[in-house]
Amino acid sequence: MRELNEETGLECSSMTLLQKFWSTPGFCDETLYIYQAHDPKPAAVHLPPDPDEDIELVWMDLKDALAMAGRNEICDAKTLIALYLAVLQTHESGR
Repeated sequence: MRELNEETGLECSSMTLLQKFWSTPGFCDETLYIYQAHDPKPAAVHLPPDPDEDIELVWMDLKDALAMAGRNEICDAKTLIALYLAVLQTHESGR
């Protein structure tokens, strides 16, 4: 929840772990985690980001994000995995 606040200025009522994965198996032992934030809203207090983080937030529909991924405009592995999980979740819920 701290990371959500620092990096987006949002807070949420709860989070669900969607996936954990290794960034580069065989090369390092880093494990990354992707969470779904439930009921996000602007944080009452926005925590400052880490000094080495330079993040630009871009909000868009899932359809637009998938189109960008298809055009190789989204290259970040964490974002691509999160998009894949969003598609699976949408498909499973019948939306």
